[in-house]
Amino acid sequence: MKKLRLLKVYWSDHSSFMKKESKVLIPKDFEIPSHELRYLYWEGYSLNYLPSNFHGENLVELDLRYSTIKRLWRGSKGLEKLKFINLSHSEKLTRISKFSGMPNLERLNLEGCTSLRKVHSSLGVLKKFTSLQLKDCQKLESFPSSIELESLEVLDISGCSNFEKFPEIHGNMRHLRKIYLNKSGIKELPSSIEFLESLEMLQLANCSNFEKFPEIQRDMNSLQWLVLGGTAIKELPSSIHHLTGLRELSLYRCKNLRRLPSSICRLEFLHGIYLHGCSNLEAFPEIIKDMENIGRLELMGTSLKELPPSIEHLKGLEELDLTNCENLVTLPSSICNIKSLGRLVLQNCSKLQELPKNPMTLQCSDMIGLCSLMDLNLSGCNLMGGAIPSDLWCLSSLRRLNLSGSNIRCIPSGISQLRILQLNHCKMLESITELPSSLRVLDAHDCTRLDTLSSVSSLLRCSMFSCFKSAIQELEHGIESSKSIGINIVIPGSRGIPEWISNQELGSEVTVELPMNWYEDNDFLGFALCSLYVPLDDPFEDGGLKCQLIAFHGDQFRRVDDDIWFKSSCKLYENGGVSYLHKCCDNGDVSDCILWVTYYPQIAIKKKHRSNQWRHFKALFNGLYNCGRKAFKVKKCGIHLLYAQDFQPNHYSSQLLRETANCNIKRSRDNTESDPAEGPSHKRLRDLQP
Repeated sequence: MKKLRLLKVYWSDHSSFMKKESKVLIPKDFEIPSHELRYLYWEGYSLNYLPSNFHGENLVELDLRYSTIKRLWRGSKGLEKLKFINLSHSEKLTRISKFSGMPNLERLNLEGCTSLRKVHSSLGVLKKFTSLQLKDCQKLESFPSSIELESLEVLDISGCSNFEKFPEIHGNMRHLRKIYLNKSGIKELPSSIEFLESLEMLQLANCSNFEKFPEIQRDMNSLQWLVLGGTAIKELPSSIHHLTGLRELSLYRCKNLRRLPSSICRLEFLHGIYLHGCSNLEAFPEIIKDMENIGRLELMGTSLKELPPSIEHLKGLEELDLTNCENLVTLPSSICNIKSLGRLVLQNCSKLQELPKNPMTLQCSDMIGLCSLMDLNLSGCNLMGGAIPSDLWCLSSLRRLNLSGSNIRCIPSGISQLRILQLNHCKMLESITELPSSLRVLDAHDCTRLDTLSSVSSLLRCSMFSCFKSAIQELEHGIESSKSIGINIVIPGSRGIPEWISNQELGSEVTVELPMNWYEDNDFLGFALCSLYVPLDDPFEDGGLKCQLIAFHGDQFRRVDDDIWFKSSCKLYENGGVSYLHKCCDNGDVSDCILWVTYYPQIAIKKKHRSNQWRHFKALFNGLYNCGRKAFKVKKCGIHLLYAQDFQPNHYSSQLLRETANCNIKRSRDNTESDPAEGPSHKRLRDLQP
């Protein structure tokens, strides 16, 4: 073994090695006699020290991760060729030797060394050192008071809860790019941090003792990401404008933050400002010049009462989120001058009673100026019937509108490209006059006063089957992704599986036989899968709401695809993405049966299953799941083959419509008994049944 150059001892079970002790027994008089050793990797090394006769003069890499070592060796050694030390997760390590005998050391990984209290000061002068990992060294207190590591690129001290003082920067540390101090005990940063001319990322997330960011007296052109979320910071210095290259500023959950300096508008490359959860932030600064690059502004959960009219200077703003800004009373009309705004979220802004109006006429809204707006969320706002300006419906760009839980009384016509309309829990809503043909999802559950839905018998037929047809066309043109297949429909309060589902069985399994050469029939569009869930008394471990589609021939079984997940949400698959809509049981008191229907397209069946060998298909529905405070079990299921002729008017759609109407009638009768004042309203709803 005198010529040994590489020694590697590792565990075979890497998935659980953190929980087990090494099974390699090492005698106390163990020796490594070779002077030629270049690489030593010993995972779970079980002695407290390396052997006393260890010769490391030729060692290049030392890796003793998850060891029980307390200290590498007694005394000092000359390790002039050593470049990398990894002692990560060596939980008994209390100190590490002097670095003066390791002049070529480049990387040191001490992550998870939870007993380590000190890093020797000799580390601070290593000329070739590039990476120091001290993450989760929870007892670390002592660190070199100053560092001049001219080659250092990455410094990670995150999770070191006892580490309070960052060292002074000396010399030319022109290579340092990333500093991670998240969840550390750091209280302040030295002003000398401004000399880190190559610093790109500085993270201090959840440093609860950090109260003040230092004054910066010179431009830091390279710093792009500054993360101060979850700190105790009260304000940013006006000198923040010296961070000239800043792209992302994260101040989320800074509960002591009260204001932002107006100098922030001088950060011309800033793309995102994240202030969600800053509950004491009462004002947003005036924007004194155009800012072309800010694309995202998150102000959720702040105490803002208004936005400044100068918000219009955010010329490139694409997303503005004001969720849970409960003190917000008004929006400036100038917001409608932001032509790039694509998403505006005003969810649960309970004091907001109206949208911007043109100050010249006080009648016409400026909302029509939002020519790029695709997603508008007004759920939970205190909007009355006249508060939604009529020209909002002329926004041809709008694709998704959420008015859930608001006090609107009617929905006028006009939004030509709307795909998703959410109106659930609109207790004052009385009528929907017209819906666009582009609509893919209408959610109007728990709208107890809803009387009029224009052309209900034809509209619901056309809407439902145009949804299926549209999904098929998108699949044929490759718009949908392979994992985003079909459309899901939920009908709470259902009495059973519709009659048009031709193959029905009690329990959670159902089979269907396909005709010969089914895979060549262009009129065969796919399967309608259906399951009826009934409530149980006791909850249980939720297995998820899913279905397996299996092709079988004799005793051969093949899964057609991955599990088809319903979960407990209505889902819209659109343009290859998934939008989760409301939970069917979001009010927590569902007590009736629930019917789930999903469409699985024929063209999604893989090529290897397209033959007459695979003419029998079985759908297996997961039997149990939890919804709110109730448990449900599948009682009955069904599968039906869909053909092109099924999409002709007055075919199956009227039966599915009747199922939906019966569900509404049942609930309306229940509500009439409990609230006689609403009786006429529900009578008119019953008259809509075909």
